[in-house]
Amino acid sequence: MGNSLIDNLMKKAQAKENHLADQQQKHQEDNERLLEERDIDHLLEGLSEKQRAVLMMRYAVNGTAPLEPEDLTRDGILPLAKVGQELGITGPAVRDAEVQGLEKVRKKVSSAAAMDEISRG
Repeated sequence: MGNSLIDNLMKKAQAKENHLADQQQKHQEDNERLLEERDIDHLLEGLSEKQRAVLMMRYAVNGTAPLEPEDLTRDGILPLAKVGQELGITGPAVRDAEVQGLEKVRKKVSSAAAMDEISRG
């Protein structure tokens, strides 16, 4: 009888420990997701509304694209036509907004990398 009591206590302690570990993992994942969202928001600052919407939808940033598997290309991005349909603009307008938006993001990333390199000395 004493053994089963100890076994029950051990099982309860293990279950509580597992629950706490799960909560800690979830908290860490939530924090990482928030950091990613802040980084993405920072990168998309300075883009026009159309450029921002196109990039977020095309690359499914923060779940902004209707992610039906059949809607995605092999690369996992939303096709130009689908983005255009969702935003009410043409495929070429989507492509233009994408190219211009990506160029602005690349410049921002390059500039940040250069500043980081300079600060390292």
